Amino acid sequence: MRTSSTGRKFPASTASTAAPPGQPGGTFDGTQNVSVGGNTVWFRDSDGDVRSAALGACDTAKGYTGLLGNPPGPRVPEGDKGCGFAYGDVRWDTGSYEQQSAILNLEHPLGEDAELHRDANIARNASAFRYAPSVGTFILGLGPDNSLLTQIETATGAKPSGPGGGATILAAHRFLGHGNRDWVSEADEYDAALSVEGRLTEGLGYEARVEAYRLDGFWAGSTFVHEGKRETVAAFAEMSLPVADNLDLRAAGRRDDHDDVGHADSWRLAAEYRPSGIFTLRSSWSAGERTPSMRHLHSTAAQDAPYIQCDPGPDDANTTLPRTCTPNPLQVTREITGNPELDFSGAERLAIGAEARQGPFFLGLEWSRLLLSDLAGLNDANWAVLNLPECVGESRENCLDRDQVGGVTIHDSYANVVDTEVRGVTTRFGGGFRTSWGVVGMRGAWRRVLDTSRTIAGADTPLFLPKNMIRVGVLARRGGLSAI
Repeated sequence: MRTSSTGRKFPASTASTAAPPGQPGGTFDGTQNVSVGGNTVWFRDSDGDVRSAALGACDTAKGYTGLLGNPPGPRVPEGDKGCGFAYGDVRWDTGSYEQQSAILNLEHPLGEDAELHRDANIARNASAFRYAPSVGTFILGLGPDNSLLTQIETATGAKPSGPGGGATILAAHRFLGHGNRDWVSEADEYDAALSVEGRLTEGLGYEARVEAYRLDGFWAGSTFVHEGKRETVAAFAEMSLPVADNLDLRAAGRRDDHDDVGHADSWRLAAEYRPSGIFTLRSSWSAGERTPSMRHLHSTAAQDAPYIQCDPGPDDANTTLPRTCTPNPLQVTREITGNPELDFSGAERLAIGAEARQGPFFLGLEWSRLLLSDLAGLNDANWAVLNLPECVGESRENCLDRDQVGGVTIHDSYANVVDTEVRGVTTRFGGGFRTSWGVVGMRGAWRRVLDTSRTIAGADTPLFLPKNMIRVGVLARRGGLSAI
């Protein structure tokens, strides 16, 4: 049984703004780190067109930018303004991540050619991220005599239109009095498996496995639970062919039959050459299929709030995909669900290595390249607003939903759109010796990542992995007692 606890703190950061402080002709797209949620409203005029206005003085002394044109969001006439907030001058963020896990592995022999395995993994993790100050939008229904309508009409020269002489407006504002915006998550994960593994002959084996999974989580105000059960039966075969006294070839194949997603196949070819008694050269190639996780298949809605580069506007006919649009940054809401129609992903690995061994001591070096294709992931939010159809009726699957004044919610699910490549070198070492007290030994490995790449739906996206990973273990054995 193993237990572990990890934690990581993320340093705070600040960002400056390049917003022109109320200069005539200034626009939102000419700024950096400026939020449209200063004090801006959107409404429909008597012609049904969307308009925008800045409310109040938009005073730079109070953190605002002054009046700016071309506010992000629904398209508005060129002369309409908005009031931005220079959040880059006051922004700060901190973050933390903590995880505790317990792993239990039990093995029990079933005769001479089979073993019973019982595995359990329990993990708890929590994260927190702070982004100040808060931003938000809300919809107001105003009566015909509301003074806010007079301010809007004065600022734009247009009268908001609505039932009974009133109007419905969408307001964006930085809620400074409400403090910081905290995103928190907590999750409890349970994974248990029972399997039997054995051999029918020297080169032919089998495995039967039943696995159950459950995740209880809380994230950004939404509680989610997803669970699944997967039964797997596997068969594998391997063959070793001694070509010469110092050269061996090996081939292996495996099929895993899952009750929920079908079967997955994998293969491996390897060669080992021993030019001397202490030196060995090895190479191997393997390829196979990977099943999608139960989280990617069956998870319920999670939510985030990405930025998009532009919004092409409504397309009720759903006939112009993919859409096009001019740059007009906007923050949208995205709700993500699992996709039970996901395909298997692919894996391919090539490795070449050498090892020197003298008695109980060894030193090995291996270069490897790992290719993973068609992994489950999410399309970019910009891709979604250009390619997903508008939601129709009650359906909210893989579509765009819009509110009365142009706010956008993306309803998306996981898809097989991620490809990765990792190249690296692994050094392995170890040794031991016997003393009058007992046996003492050590072994370890150092992995160095040389290069990484990732594409999501064909677009290059950075893949961040630790450049170096070192693991060292020490063994002490005295009689029948061992400590690791």
